[in-house]
Amino acid sequence: MEKAKTLGILGGLGPMAGVYFYEKVTALTKASCDQEHINVILAGLADTPDRTDFILGKSTVDPTPRMVESAKILERAGADVIAMPCNTAHYFYDAIAGSIHIPMLNIIEETLKLLAGKGARKIGLLATEGTIAAGTYPAVAQAHGIECAAPTPEEQAVITAIIYQEIKCGRRPDMRAFYRVANRMLKRIRDFSQVKGNGIIDMEITREALEALGVDELGLERLDREILSGIIERFNGGPVGIDTIAASIGEERVTIEDVYEPYLIQTGLLYRTQKGRMVSPAGYKHMGLQPREEEEIKKAR
Repeated sequence: MEKAKTLGILGGLGPMAGVYFYEKVTALTKASCDQEHINVILAGLADTPDRTDFILGKSTVDPTPRMVESAKILERAGADVIAMPCNTAHYFYDAIAGSIHIPMLNIIEETLKLLAGKGARKIGLLATEGTIAAGTYPAVAQAHGIECAAPTPEEQAVITAIIYQEIKCGRRPDMRAFYRVANRMLKRIRDFSQVKGNGIIDMEITREALEALGVDELGLERLDREILSGIIERFNGGPVGIDTIAASIGEERVTIEDVYEPYLIQTGLLYRTQKGRMVSPAGYKHMGLQPREEEEIKKAR
């Protein structure tokens, strides 16, 4: 029997990216038992200097030697192929791949190859400032006949804040920031139609795009539903204080109050009372649950 191959993950760029990639590989592997999964070795040298700062000239500390060291650790440990789940780090791909004697996947090349095969002709790139400045995506995209659109400076500032002030700080990212403006959502849907359809935004393409973004029929995304289910399951539907809700789902109070709560109240799914927040009968129904008795709700409020 042929010896099973081992995947080496060059992680630590940042640490959660490597962990998330490993999780996705495991989740997407068709296996009926532990032994049928892919053998994986993960090297997470979290002290690797910041890639974006070096690319933008904000730092003179070259991260290449540390990433090369990580690749060699994986090679010595028995990896047959290496994947590096960090777009920005692919600016240094040639130097890293050239330092080892095993294949190294290029996620930018693989991504553009997949999109080209699906008929994409224009894509939008949401990434670090380093990835944008490096120009790695536009160069590969052009080779595949795909146009690569970058965010405006204002949009990039939002993306950078989400990456560096939230994700890299261990905070839950404010994904609603990506969807708040209607034309940005329309842009995503249009791009989706170019990949999945014939360039026309019809009802089917719109529905598929919203499903891909995790947006349900009422316009709620994952965290909206998590707020409702959290109040129902942990606090019997409320009332419960906003600080308690924030702590229970690991989100900032200000984000819940400014981004999520207004829409939940506007749609009639959430009540804001003097005692705290309560899920309405409509909120229960939207979550597929039996609403509380009306008399019980009146007493709670």
